[in-house]
This record gives sequence, structure tokens and C-alpha cells, in this order.
Amino acid sequence: MNPVWSTCILLQSHVGSTVPYVVERILQQGEEHNKDRIFLPTGFQSQQLITLSGLRLGDISQYSELDVTLDGADE
Repeated sequence: MNPVWSTCILLQSHVGSTVPYVVERILQQGEEHNKDRIFLPTGFQSQQLITLSGLRLGDISQYSELDVTLDGADE
């Protein structure tokens, strides 16, 4: 089954944001759903989480269109 979206930007407003919870939920969807997805971080913490979680890290400068934007702001 193909994912509903393939490119995703994780917006990080500050350290301690809700981004870790977003990544955790993405991982719960399973490897099959995430194998073709590319994750684009906007902060160092987001980049670390993507890398350490085994998700595909992309560079925002390579994508002119995004399927999903997830904002980790918790305020």
C-alpha cells in the first residue's frame, strides 16, 4: 500500500517542541508506510530525530512542493 503522502516537512519552533511525539506517531505507522516517505527538517532536533529513527532525511532545497507540513509548535 502506498502512503497517502510522500514528502513531509517537520517544522520545529524550539527545542522541547512536540516534534518527538510527531515522529513517534509516524514510526507507529510502520516501516511499510514510511519506506517511500521523505522527511524534511527545519531544525537540528528534527534532523536528529529523523536520522535516529531511521526515516529518510531530505533537503528542503530539493523539493518545490510538499505533501504535508507538520508543525511541532506546542503553544
